[in-house]
Amino acid sequence: RASGLRQHPPPPPGQATSSARALPPSPRRTPRRRAVQTQGLAHLCVTASGRDRVGLVTQLSKWIYDRGGSITGSKMLRMNDDFTVVMHVISKDKTSASHLRADLLLGEGATKDLSGLHVTAREIKPSSHPGSMREARVRCTGYDRPGIVYQVTEVLASAGFNIDELTTDTIRVSGKDGKTRPFFLLEGVVTAPDKVPIQAFEKKLEGLRSSLDAKITVTWS
Repeated sequence: RASGLRQHPPPPPGQATSSARALPPSPRRTPRRRAVQTQGLAHLCVTASGRDRVGLVTQLSKWIYDRGGSITGSKMLRMNDDFTVVMHVISKDKTSASHLRADLLLGEGATKDLSGLHVTAREIKPSSHPGSMREARVRCTGYDRPGIVYQVTEVLASAGFNIDELTTDTIRVSGKDGKTRPFFLLEGVVTAPDKVPIQAFEKKLEGLRSSLDAKITVTWS
């Protein structure tokens, strides 16, 4: 959640110091998280954002359900007083999906409480990922500073990793001087390329740990 900084106990000793974890030389292949079998169905990416209020998710999901849509996956986030949701919605065929998309964009059948939402809906193709891929989990912790997300993801992209999921947050921790400072947390799931240049990648990670004074780990699933 990115609803603002909050108080939090200090991190464990060494939490924000440089720390290296070597990648395993031969990461094992693990099954990718199984997607819902949706062959022959139509797919939509639906987003909605607006002022947060009680019952919003219930009303939004009912609006989609009443028009023949099924939510197979979603990510929801409250930022300050606003709410944002991204949903993968399937419908029985392209015609039904087209009608659903039109209703969502035009607000057809939306309740009064939903009228203030900004809604987008677009058709997407079924996933083309193979059934088995290598995945790794990335974690970065350290005192907050500008550019952390950019620098971490730039190193991942340069090694050929594709980001599947990424979550970031900022909390406040107390230092030895009694003052609080913003502490940054980043966690993600990435898809590894067929061949990972282990030594070159680890060298870049070590340089990033040093420049950010942060703990960065990459763990194979």
